[in-house]
This record gives sequence, structure tokens and C-alpha cells, in this order.
Amino acid sequence: MGSFIDRLDDEFIKSLQNIDPHTSDYVERLSDETFLYSIILRAQKYFEKKGDSQDLVDMTIMRRVEHIYFKSDELVRIIEETVGSHEDSSKLVSSLCIILYKTGIDRIRTRALLCHVYHLALHDQFYEARDMLLMSHLQENISMTDIQTQIMYNRTMVQLGLSAFRCGLILDSCYALQDIYSSGRIRELLAQGIQTGREKSPEQEKQEKLRQMPFHMHINLEIIECVYLVSAMLLEVYNMALSGVDGKRKIIAKPFRKLYDYSERQSFCGPPENTKDHIMAASRAIALGEWEQARDLILSIKIWNMMPNSESLKKSLTRKIQEESLGTFVVNNAPFCDSLSVNDLSGMFSLDSKSVIQILTRMILHEQLFGYLDEAEEYITIEPSHYNNSLETISSSLVDKLINFADTNQKLTESRSNMDANINSSGSTPLR
Repeated sequence: MGSFIDRLDDEFIKSLQNIDPHTSDYVERLSDETFLYSIILRAQKYFEKKGDSQDLVDMTIMRRVEHIYFKSDELVRIIEETVGSHEDSSKLVSSLCIILYKTGIDRIRTRALLCHVYHLALHDQFYEARDMLLMSHLQENISMTDIQTQIMYNRTMVQLGLSAFRCGLILDSCYALQDIYSSGRIRELLAQGIQTGREKSPEQEKQEKLRQMPFHMHINLEIIECVYLVSAMLLEVYNMALSGVDGKRKIIAKPFRKLYDYSERQSFCGPPENTKDHIMAASRAIALGEWEQARDLILSIKIWNMMPNSESLKKSLTRKIQEESLGTFVVNNAPFCDSLSVNDLSGMFSLDSKSVIQILTRMILHEQLFGYLDEAEEYITIEPSHYNNSLETISSSLVDKLINFADTNQKLTESRSNMDANINSSGSTPLR
């Protein structure tokens, strides 16, 4: 009975993989999922009632979880009601995964954890999902698992990054998505396409096709790219401004920096045509402190409308752009100012004075800005002794290079003199 359930489920997935997802045939076949789910549920209850091996029950529950972990609560509720189950849809995945944590099969326990984390991230419970993944230490040995489990891990990390972005946690979102995006093989790592341009044997191609996720389980690749680049923009533009104060700062997002440097080298930049163009243009606007232009460019990206709670997300993005534009503007202009007015900054970036003071205070505490607020907190006084202008920086670099050149030249001269002295003492004629 257990092997029959496995075979039936596998054949259903294969049929979805081989049907064009843009046709009505795919929708028609997908409608059979509820019937298949009903069979899996009844098999689980049958195994439990019969008292069969717990491993067989766990394998059946795992099949059930894999059909619902990526769905919203509303869809899960509809499926459960269709099959006559009255379990709480919002807690169903968690309750099933908790049962699977006790199984003796390592693969099932690992996949149950990933499904649980994915489901929590999908519902914007980021901190709970992140802590669960970190406490499992799964990231330390994920490379030792089978390829299907590695694909599920990649999907979980992507969903975790999207969840962090929706919660306004830009740094966490950037770090969660960075490895996947920088690999240049997003489709392959998420099993949403086959990478071309590499020679593969017929057997390898067959295996890759069998691993592909059905279309209805895909994560939108354009959303992944947009979320990562916007997160990187909000971190890296400010980080580039700080490089003028502290030249030893590390690059946070290398893929974004490469795109930004390439964009800066263009002699002519036309109006933005795609997502990358909008983000690069917004990055240049933030670097100049033009937050309104950056906001308009970012919010004009149509992909935001495909995300849940798009209006609150746009408000959060607007606030982040204001704050990062303020910080970048202050860092870029502090070396040329004696003081900065809090009221003027508040008006320029449409932020209340309290928020401006909080941002400036945080910058001072982190030694990203050298100055101090007056007692009335109406302006910030800059300490110019901590800043070097560009002429001083270039002069200092030139002096260091000249000193190194002089030392090298002196060592070469001493070496040549010693060589000539040794040759003369031996009575030979030096070669010229």
C-alpha cells in the first residue's frame, strides 16, 4: 500500500512536469491534486488504525506535507474541507512537521524541517523560521544530503529572504538571497529550469528534467532579482559613501557593485527599461540625495503588485529610501560643512526631526559621522579634523608611493655596488 501511494504521487508529479503549464491541460491535471491528497490522507489514517510501521506512517505524512507546505492558509483550508478534514489550516503544517521530527528516518526529518521553515517564511514569521533553521545547524551539512533535499533547502533560503524583505529586514534579506543570486544559476538551483551552455550526457539531462519543480510550485525569479537588488542598493550605496571616510570597508553585495560600476562606466544612460535599469538609476539618485526621484523609480517597478500587502510594502520601501538617502547625503557632505541643521535635513528628506536625530546619533555612535549634537538638538557640529579632502588623500597616496619607490631604488643601487665591488676584487672586468 505504501509503495502504491509513492508511485501514484510520483506519477502525478511527472505528468505535471511534462504538460505545458500555459495550457488548460495543466490546470485540468492540477485539479486532480485534491483527489490524490484525499487518497494520501485516507492511507495515513488506515496505516495508523492498522498499527503499521511508524516509518510507513511518517512517509505518508511527508507526502501530505509536500502537497501543502507552499500553499496559503486559504488554499490549505479549501483542500482540507474538500477531503472532509476539519483541522485548523493555519496550524496543520506545523502539527504534521512536529510529528515527523520524531521519526528515525533522517531524510524525512530534514525535509520536514525545511517544509516547516518554508511555510513559516511564507506567512512572514521570519524570526521563528530563521531561529528554527539556525538551531538545526542544517546549513553546515546540507551538501551531504541528496539533490532533492538541496533543492528544497535553496527554495527555503529564497523564501526566507523574501520574508525578511516583506518584514523590512533589508540586511537579512540581502544575506539570505546573496549566495543564490551571485551563483548565476538560479533556475538550476531552484529546479525551475535547465542551465544551457554546458555539455551533459543524455542521462544527466534526464535526471535534471526529473528533478524539475512543477510550474505551480515555482518562485517568481523576477521577484527574487528585484528584492535582492533593491536590498543591496539600500545597503551598498550608503556603504560606498562610507568608503570615503573609511577606505577599508568591505563590499556588502558584490553582484550589485559590479552592476553599479558597469552602469557608471556608460557614457550615455537612457531612460530605464527593465528592473535592473530602474534600480541602477535609483542608486545614482540616492547617491546624490535625491530621494524622491529614487522613490519614483523603485515604486514604478510593476513587480511589487504581485507581492502580498503591496501598499504597506511600498510605504516601507519609501521610508527606507528616505533614511538611506539622508545618511548618504550627510556622509558625502560632512567634510565640506561646519554644521548641519536638523530642521533643514528634516525638510529635505520629509522626515520628522526625531527620526533625523536618531539617524544622526546612530551614525555618530558607529563612527560613521564625526560630530556632536548641540544641547537643543537643532544642529550637528562637524569635526573637520577627522576628514581628509580628496586632494589630501591623493597627496598622501602619492607620498607613500614615492617613499616606496625611493626605498626600492636605494636597495637596487646598494645591490649593484656590492656586485661591482665583488667583481673588481676578483680581478675580472665587469660586463656592461
